[in-house]
Amino acid sequence: VDFRSERAIVIDRFDRARDDAGHVHRLHQEDLCQALGVREKYEDTGGPSAARIVALLRDSAASPADARRNTEAFLNGLVFNTVTASPDAHSRNYAVLLDGDRVHLAPLYDVATGLAYSIGTRASRRLSMSIGGVFDWEAIDAEAWRRCAAELGVDESAVLDRVHRMTADAPAAFTAALDDVEDWDGSVTDVRTRLLPALENR
Repeated sequence: VDFRSERAIVIDRFDRARDDAGHVHRLHQEDLCQALGVREKYEDTGGPSAARIVALLRDSAASPADARRNTEAFLNGLVFNTVTASPDAHSRNYAVLLDGDRVHLAPLYDVATGLAYSIGTRASRRLSMSIGGVFDWEAIDAEAWRRCAAELGVDESAVLDRVHRMTADAPAAFTAALDDVEDWDGSVTDVRTRLLPALENR
């Protein structure tokens, strides 16, 4: 949206709701560091692991159905952020919405692949949250996902199927997203040139 001389991306916030009269109300949300009472956001410096997050989501759910939905949603985010090598998918970038006794995992936010910007250093290959104890996204294999599934208490074959499907679908999804952006200064072409081959190779 253009505001006089400024161009901005406008995003609907998931922690706000508009009532019938048009008034905007704040929805109670907490990132997962807040929810767990943890200061550090990166797992390797003391932040929460995926297993600790799933335990919170299950323990705080109002029903088994809510626990399953929240676990599934978190697992989808974990797989997506790992498949796309998102370096900043730490526990402050996941949140829960609180609605009375109900706890729901919030929509994913601040999601970005690092594949277009990876320069081959060890730091550029490091994830914020490990998969089966592995932080280097290039070293994550089926065995790491099996360990992750066991740690989370979820079905191993379902997790591996999700990883395979998301890996297969990601290049087309990113291509469609890039096609949807006006390339007025060539920056989309630049990102496309760096990102898509890395994603295909991944």
